[in-house]
Amino acid sequence: MITEILEVHLDRLLGHYSQQLPGLLSAADLLGNGSYNQAEFTDLMSWKDAGSRYDIVHSGTAMILFKDGSLVGVAGLNRQALANRDIAAFTMPIPVALATGML
Repeated sequence: MITEILEVHLDRLLGHYSQQLPGLLSAADLLGNGSYNQAEFTDLMSWKDAGSRYDIVHSGTAMILFKDGSLVGVAGLNRQALANRDIAAFTMPIPVALATGML
């Protein structure tokens, strides 16, 4: 049951931004094999702070930060940042509109 809930939550977060994430991860040089594969992002850390829900979804090489379900930033995998819930480790390398080819 827990696994199914986790998979649904991961799919909701990543699926909503599936068009933007490849460009954002590529711009930050975080695509290890050259292409984005949502299935590689299997781990989740989640917590509440000051009324907001933060989620970090990560693979073996990259992390994606969401705040209240909205994409906030990307970063290379940093276990210390994960352990400390350090959102300062994340950057939004380029605007989402640029990453999706809208500009």
